[in-house]
Amino acid sequence: MKPLALAFVLLFTTLALVRGPVFAQTEGDEIQTINRTIKEKKDALGDVNSRIGNLEKEVDRLRKRARSLETEVAIIENRTAKVELDIEATNLQLSALMDELQLLDRELDMLTRELEEQRSVLKTALKELYAADERSSLFLVFGTDSFSEFFERVRFFERVNSRLNAAIERTAELQAALQDERRGKEEKLASVQELSSDLETQQLQLTFQQNAKAVLVSQTRESQDEYQALVDELLAEQSFIQNQIVALQEDIDRRLKESDEGGEGTAVFSWPLDRNNNRLTALFHDPDYPFRNLFEHSGLDIAAPVGSEVRSPAPGYVAWTRVGRLYGNYMMVIHEGGVATLYAHLSSFSVAADEFVSRGEVIARTGGCRGCQGAGLSTGAHLHFEVRKNGIPADPLQYVIRP
Repeated sequence: MKPLALAFVLLFTTLALVRGPVFAQTEGDEIQTINRTIKEKKDALGDVNSRIGNLEKEVDRLRKRARSLETEVAIIENRTAKVELDIEATNLQLSALMDELQLLDRELDMLTRELEEQRSVLKTALKELYAADERSSLFLVFGTDSFSEFFERVRFFERVNSRLNAAIERTAELQAALQDERRGKEEKLASVQELSSDLETQQLQLTFQQNAKAVLVSQTRESQDEYQALVDELLAEQSFIQNQIVALQEDIDRRLKESDEGGEGTAVFSWPLDRNNNRLTALFHDPDYPFRNLFEHSGLDIAAPVGSEVRSPAPGYVAWTRVGRLYGNYMMVIHEGGVATLYAHLSSFSVAADEFVSRGEVIARTGGCRGCQGAGLSTGAHLHFEVRKNGIPADPLQYVIRP
């Protein structure tokens, strides 16, 4: 065979290897096993979510019944069961995500190996093509003995060129696929971190839900009459707070403007705790709040060890420091613009009524542990933080900067 023809045969043979990867059977079996495991976990997650839905329906049904201690206890028990299922669902999601990450690692490894193989094939092919070109393309026209051989070589060259283009395209596809897989892995790792954080919050919520029943039974002594007295007292406490804010707001607004002590402004409120204490266990009007059937949750519950410093989020005057059945030890600071902040379940106060407080000044220390003095109707160590606009509770997350 003539040298140029031999070169093309070698080139064609090299490019014929561009067929995609061939991997060991055991590797394929492992990937199938991981995929089956992921499917089983997702099926189990669907079952758990269905049971969560049934519990939510049961809570809605119970809330429509006449308010009673028995109903309240049943609601708390169902909500506790729901949080337990929430934790089970999150664990299943985490486990499935870890399996998917394992699968992604395998796929990344396979793509990387195939890409290296393709690059090697392409490199060899281009080398052969360059060598053939060096022997002169004139040989293709003038080095043949017949027209049939000439046309055969032309067709052969076209096939070589087609395979070369296929190799280039496959290499580009593999590079793009590899980038997509890496992005997918980064997204899944971020999801793992987010779910892990959710799991910690859910475990705290479970503790609070489990304590809620004991707190309610203790407060009412398992008596329907005591339960009704508690409801009446809670309603009276809420009414007092609203009326006091309205009565004090105008006077304190005037004093802040006259003294210019509020000059730094209250457009944005600072976080009332250390930035590391930012885990929320209950949101404003939280549907899963343990005592929601008694009253809407009017603020944020922020998990914090007992004794954590509470700081004023903006300049203002201390309206009062009080003890109540619902809030335990609690206090209110009135700021400019019809806005007031309330802090509940405190272990101690650091300021007194009618004192001016600056942004960031320590005003109290957190409490709330079950059975602790001043805890009130609390199910665990935390700060209950409210923002009220003209006496009406508002979502604090619309006012504060959360770290």
